[in-house]
Amino acid sequence: MKKQSKSLLGLLIGVIVLIGCMPAGPCMAKNNSTQINIEIGKKTFKATLYNNKTSRALLKKFPLSCKMSELNGNEKYKYLSYELPTNKKKVKRIKAGDIMLYGSDCLVVFYKSHKTSYEYTKVGHINNTRGLKKAVGKGKVKMKFTRIREQSNPNTTQESDSTEMPKPSPDVTVQPTVTPDDTENTLKPVEDENPNETNPTTAPNQQANKKLMIKIGDKKVDVSWEENESVGALMDMCKDSPLEIQMSMYGGFEQVGSLGTNLPRNDSQTTTSSGDIVLYSGNQIVVFYGRNSWSYTRLGHITDQDHEGMAELLSQGDVTITISVE
Repeated sequence: MKKQSKSLLGLLIGVIVLIGCMPAGPCMAKNNSTQINIEIGKKTFKATLYNNKTSRALLKKFPLSCKMSELNGNEKYKYLSYELPTNKKKVKRIKAGDIMLYGSDCLVVFYKSHKTSYEYTKVGHINNTRGLKKAVGKGKVKMKFTRIREQSNPNTTQESDSTEMPKPSPDVTVQPTVTPDDTENTLKPVEDENPNETNPTTAPNQQANKKLMIKIGDKKVDVSWEENESVGALMDMCKDSPLEIQMSMYGGFEQVGSLGTNLPRNDSQTTTSSGDIVLYSGNQIVVFYGRNSWSYTRLGHITDQDHEGMAELLSQGDVTITISVE
């Protein structure tokens, strides 16, 4: 009788375990992360994608092949031809092997650890980064992202080779702790908005006898402005009253400040020089006293200051700039 009771109890426990596993097929971890392969040249790295809406939307594009561009000696990035859902947070420290989304359309794979002040959406992490730095090399590199079961699928989504953008180191091998960044169970539709499709705005040369003026602190500087929609929209913002922007130093080569709204943008990969004024991510204005390579929309160039003059104006601490129409 005792043996029969034990057998019944064992059978009951087995049934309970089996039922608990049924919704997900095979028993799966509670966070339901996804394992993928990333082919870089002749080497394949296994990676874990977190269970969040960004990763789920990206997985729908798999298998995905991208030519990734180099930035700052610590990352490879690719601007996608579509936007993904975001859950941006200040991550403070990037670990080698992190896979992130910058903005809503820039996929970034980091191969060096470093501190950062930028906001990213976490996508996943390469499980073992040994050999990653050597595999990615110093320039552009092709990466192919596949689910493990999709290795032989020939229908790979091919992103175009056009490159536009990114940001901000010893190699660190990191084993990821997979903690979902986003516990939402429903996937919102990915908006297929083209940030370049905006209502036309009068370009500055169409506003008779009007010109944008800029002051850095108390010093007025001369600017040669571009003739594009972005500058026209900026002029419209300032036509009734001057626009004051609190800037912050970044990277030892620029000051950046928020406009508080989005302007039309036509980003392209740009290497800046001292005195350049650009629009970043559609809603931030950047003034340079050094060089950087990123995806920007050009706004203008300060013409009456050389490198030393720009450094004196911008490298001593955060400043306020004032833009007005005169």
